[in-house]
Amino acid sequence: MSLSMPTPRTPARDQDDAWRELSARLHRLARAISGRRAGACDDLVQETIARCLRAGRSPFEFAYARTTLLRVHLDNERSTRRRLARTLRWALASRATRDPDAEHESEGDLDRSETLHAARRALDRLSPMQRSAYLLRVIEGMSYAEIAAALGTTESAAGSSVHAARRRLMESLGKEAST
Repeated sequence: MSLSMPTPRTPARDQDDAWRELSARLHRLARAISGRRAGACDDLVQETIARCLRAGRSPFEFAYARTTLLRVHLDNERSTRRRLARTLRWALASRATRDPDAEHESEGDLDRSETLHAARRALDRLSPMQRSAYLLRVIEGMSYAEIAAALGTTESAAGSSVHAARRRLMESLGKEAST
């Protein structure tokens, strides 16, 4: 009966295991708070580790890394909301300048929740391809090439879908704002 010798643990191997464990814990947390695709969670974890290191803190201090991950996630969510709000303002303003004779409520007069509900209804009326392409472009900030790869189409078709979605949203939101 022969006993096998355990594999000796080297400091580098211990460090690799520690990084893997940290990465797994941060990925689980990122997945839990964002529910996004794996690539977005990877980006969230990488940004967290980079911010920890830039701050001169060890990412192995899990409490600090967890707080940093939550802050990165909230920063991303705020940026996404701002991008969407800018897009909605652009659509409403563009509709108003295209049809100056129509009576439109001013941007400040529109109740925010009503505007968001109108935007959701307008998004729901888009075709699945247009909605997906538009949201990937505006919310996720993807390039047309990335959108094409994600949706299994060509880059020009992705660009056309985003453009058509913008046009239809602008028309829908203009109609919603004028009623």
